[in-house]
Amino acid sequence: MFHVVAVFMLLIGYGASQTKDDCPAGVPRDNTLIIHSGFCFSFNFTKIPHKDARATCEKHGGTLALVKTPDLQDFLYNQLAHYYNHTHDKVWIGLNDIAAEDKFVWEDGTSLNYSNWASGEGPNSGSIQHVFQHNTEDCVILDVTARGKWHDYSCDHSVVFLSTTPELHSFICQYTPVGRSSTEPTQKSAGTSPSTTEISVQPVVTLATITNPCPPFTCDLDCGMDGFKKDATTGCSICECDI
Repeated sequence: MFHVVAVFMLLIGYGASQTKDDCPAGVPRDNTLIIHSGFCFSFNFTKIPHKDARATCEKHGGTLALVKTPDLQDFLYNQLAHYYNHTHDKVWIGLNDIAAEDKFVWEDGTSLNYSNWASGEGPNSGSIQHVFQHNTEDCVILDVTARGKWHDYSCDHSVVFLSTTPELHSFICQYTPVGRSSTEPTQKSAGTSPSTTEISVQPVVTLATITNPCPPFTCDLDCGMDGFKKDATTGCSICECDI
C-alpha cells in the first residue's frame, strides 16, 4: 500500500529596511538624509527664516521635525552634535503657537505632550523675558549649545539693543516614506503607509513512503499460472491456489 504525503509552505517576502530611495523625490540623497523610526529626516544647514524653512519641507510633502518622543529628541541632538559636529547650531522644529498664544501645537495639528523646554522657555514659563516677549516668540528651535533644549523664538526677527535682527536658523525636515514600486515588497512598520507585500507559494518538501503490512509469504503449493488467493481482509496472499 502506498501512502504519499505532500507538505507545502507559504513563503511571505518582506522587503529590506527602508532606504533613502523610499523618501520623496526631490529630497537630496546625500549624508544629510537619514532614515530613523520609519521616517526620513533631512538636515538643512542653510540658515533661513522659519517660514522659508517650513515651505522647503512642505514642498516635498513634509513638515519641520515633529519631536514628539525622547527617542527622537536624543537622535536629532546626537546627529547634530556628534555626527555633523554642529555643536553651536540652533535649528527650527515643527512646533509653534502661531494660532493661539501659549497653545503650542505640532505642524501636523497634534497637541504637545512630550516637551524639552529650557528653563524659562515655553508656555506660561513666568520668566521676565517671557513676560515681555511671549507675544512675538511663536516658533521653536532646538538649541544644540544647550544640549538640545527647546527655546521659543520669533519666527521672523528679534530686537536686540533697539535694532532688528533676522532670525535665521538651520532646520530639519521630516518626511513619510513614499514606498517602493509594487515589484519590491516592503514590510509594513508603525508610522508608515501600507505597502504591497508579495506572496509566493512553492512546494518545499515532498515525502513518499511505502508501507507493506503483509508478513513474509511461504507456501509449498505450486499454483502455476493461477496464482495464490488473497485474504479478503488484509489483501495478503494465502497458501491456496486461486482456481
